[in-house]
Amino acid sequence: MTIDVVFTKHEVPLDLREQNVVVFDILLATSTIVTLMEKGVQSIYPAVSEQEALEKHQALPKSQLIGEKDGRPIEPYFAPPLPTILIQDHLPAQVVMLTTNGTLAIRKSEGAKRVLIGSLLNNRAIVEVFLQEENWTLVCAGSHDQLAIEDVYGAGQWIAEYLKRRPTTRLTERAEVAFATYNQKSAQREERLRQSMTGRMLIKQGYEDDIAYVAKQHAMHVIPYYERGIIRRTIDEEGI
Repeated sequence: MTIDVVFTKHEVPLDLREQNVVVFDILLATSTIVTLMEKGVQSIYPAVSEQEALEKHQALPKSQLIGEKDGRPIEPYFAPPLPTILIQDHLPAQVVMLTTNGTLAIRKSEGAKRVLIGSLLNNRAIVEVFLQEENWTLVCAGSHDQLAIEDVYGAGQWIAEYLKRRPTTRLTERAEVAFATYNQKSAQREERLRQSMTGRMLIKQGYEDDIAYVAKQHAMHVIPYYERGIIRRTIDEEGI
């Protein structure tokens, strides 16, 4: 039984057939996905380009486009992937989402035994449902080709929840780093997110409320899973 962590989407192994994967883009893609599905969205299509997103949206006339590029809104068709704004709107059953890092990290994880969407909001729910599963790879989306500390922190929180229940689990050195990153600031979640590079960018853009929102540890129970191009809710409800 082993837990490993990769620090950016570009480090995702090519062969994940025996691995259970949890993808983290804490600020904000995976946190937004968890929120949308907790609020009733049934399926999300993660795109990796504007053209792909627009084509998928055209094929799904009642869907909503959500996206950003390099942390900026994509005008004029995409709603920003900000959970505090999105939950105020009427949400359709289907969403097409494009983000700089998170949706690409999800797509790169295709081929794993199981691909789950993680965040500070739902990490405990994932651990509780899948505690008996072995061989985990936690995928941090990162920022372009750089590590994003908030994703490492999120992976570390997941590890902490798992170790509470299975304390003899072996951690790779990268997983040890993630676990230590979380432990250093475990009681200061929002501050840790605010201090990150992405957090500072969001504050500068006026999105400070979204940081506080995604820092709500264990607030949600939905477990979105990705399979064959679609993120659905909830994996245990689908009998997988």
